[in-house]
Amino acid sequence: NIWNVNMGYENYIYSWLALRLGLFTNFSAHPKIAEENTIRVGDHIDMWGYSVNVAMFTNESSSITLGGYFNGGSGHSTQQTGQKIVKVPKNVQNFSFLVGTSFKF
Repeated sequence: NIWNVNMGYENYIYSWLALRLGLFTNFSAHPKIAEENTIRVGDHIDMWGYSVNVAMFTNESSSITLGGYFNGGSGHSTQQTGQKIVKVPKNVQNFSFLVGTSFKF
């Protein structure tokens, strides 16, 4: 069984400006990789991350959101080296910048 956790926080600094924060995990659903392998298997990388964004409400029915999120983690992968499949350490880091709009009607 894989369990992941997500938490979020939102605070209206002004009636037209909201700050949003989040923390999350993204644990791998692939089984842990054995030391000896005869075939390549899916990467096993347990990850965590956070998000930050600011929403500006331009009127009662629309908003603009700017922010980003980071997620990263470490684990293992399998790679073919010559005629042999080997277990290798693997690290992943990703940052994404977000721009969003919303409109209610």
